[in-house]
Amino acid sequence: RVYFAGPMFNMGLAAIALILMMFVGGFVASDVYTSDGMEITSVIPSSPSDGVLSDGMIIQGVNNKTVRNYSSYVVAMNDTKIGDNVTVEKSIIAEACDIGSNSVLGFGDEVPSKYNAKIYAFGLVTIGESSVVPEGVRIGKNTAIVGKTTMDDYQDGVLAGGEAIIKAGDSK
Repeated sequence: RVYFAGPMFNMGLAAIALILMMFVGGFVASDVYTSDGMEITSVIPSSPSDGVLSDGMIIQGVNNKTVRNYSSYVVAMNDTKIGDNVTVEKSIIAEACDIGSNSVLGFGDEVPSKYNAKIYAFGLVTIGESSVVPEGVRIGKNTAIVGKTTMDDYQDGVLAGGEAIIKAGDSK
């Protein structure tokens, strides 16, 4: 006589199916999922990212932190706060920064940096670690900001291209 042939056979079949799924799934998943970074699947036309980022690009790091997937990207950007209606064009924003709402980063023509033309170049806005940019300011290209800035630091709410605000020792 054979007892429990049905349940034992089903358990064995399930084990074989699980092993096959793990084996085949490993090959399929390697093509679908990547741990090398976060892939950009689309860029909105006429957005600030258009022309800077493109479909298929892989983001591998943000703020000196490795990005392997969306979760690690969120962790890397967690300390940086960018307000509502902020336009960001070609900017380097370090970690733990606070960018006020309705601000514009990277407007106007490229003007050589008066602070250090070799470093602050290529039309970039550079904002240092733990810096604060108040609401509603406009920041030109080839600029540098370090420290907690206030509206009083911006002439008529503008940091012209090539200028810098360096508040050494300031932090949030």
